[in-house]
Amino acid sequence: MPYKPTPKDKRIEREQGDVNTTANRRRYWERNLSERARQWFDEDQEYFLHQSLSTPVLNVLSRADGIYIEAHQLCEHAARLGEYTIGRLNELKEKHPLIGHVAGLGLHIGIDLVSDRKAKTRAVDEAEMIMFKCLEKGLSAKTIEGNVLTLRPALIISRDEMDRAVDIIDEALGEVEAGKGY
Repeated sequence: MPYKPTPKDKRIEREQGDVNTTANRRRYWERNLSERARQWFDEDQEYFLHQSLSTPVLNVLSRADGIYIEAHQLCEHAARLGEYTIGRLNELKEKHPLIGHVAGLGLHIGIDLVSDRKAKTRAVDEAEMIMFKCLEKGLSAKTIEGNVLTLRPALIISRDEMDRAVDIIDEALGEVEAGKGY
């Protein structure tokens, strides 16, 4: 005889698995989703075990993201704004000896921080201080490989917002280079 889950089994799967149908999520759905959208999610949960995998509802939603990205020309926006931002960051390279190299594609940008440009010595401690100073000032960035400060903003970021991000990086670099670390 095939396994038939009990109501308790279904509840545990919903609350502890990839499908989040907890009371908080249900209340969110009731406030933010149409009745028809809620029905789609309910049907999805009935036939598919995990919503993090490919399901009809998630396929539709991912396609909707693609339509939005295309309709608002966000790829073109990212390319233009990324090129502009890399230009601004390269200008900062003249001012800040910690910047060894700036590179990126679209809005995925990395700033290689070095303590010695000639020897290309990684500035690991400085990178961490700069990352935390940026965070204190309202910019979320992360480091990879210990010394590369990375920016990956949302595709809808404006030029003014990106200018503010670069200004924050400029401030943080200046503080660390002036010895105002932690």
